[in-house]
Amino acid sequence: MEDGLYEEDVLKLATGDQLIIVSDGMIDFEESDGKKTDYNLFLNKLKPVLGKEDTYMQIKKKMFSDSPKRAVVDDRSLIFIQKVEEQY
Repeated sequence: MEDGLYEEDVLKLATGDQLIIVSDGMIDFEESDGKKTDYNLFLNKLKPVLGKEDTYMQIKKKMFSDSPKRAVVDDRSLIFIQKVEEQY
């Protein structure tokens, strides 16, 4: 396969910085009449937990339901990277 149109870059993160990468399924929510794509609802759920010590666990708790009553609306993927203080 030929190289795609991808760019490579280096991000310099400061201690405490968080990089969150999600798939498009993260903005899909279950409604009584089916699936709803709502980017603003996703951001409203995400903003209160950003920058916290337990951000990853809070995102997991808010965005991934363990309830068997709630059907999976779409596949959801989350990559969470946090720069921590170097310890020697």
